[in-house]
Amino acid sequence: MKSPVIYTTHGLTVLEANNLLIEKGIKILPVITNNTLVGVINQTIILNAIYDFLSETVSRAKKDSSGIITLSKENETN
Repeated sequence: MKSPVIYTTHGLTVLEANNLLIEKGIKILPVITNNTLVGVINQTIILNAIYDFLSETVSRAKKDSSGIITLSKENETN
């Protein structure tokens, strides 16, 4: 384990967490709240978050007759 321990609190974006893992050369980023470990972030969790985001985005994509792809708003129902 490296010292001092590199950790984060809630509110870090996926991109920020990924950059921190890469910049610091660490594999696991602890998430601390009120001096308590509440979770960890690693590359697998980041990849799953990206996959989920892309899956949602693609499922909202619509292709019209000209082949143009547009995204519907999250609240929009058709």
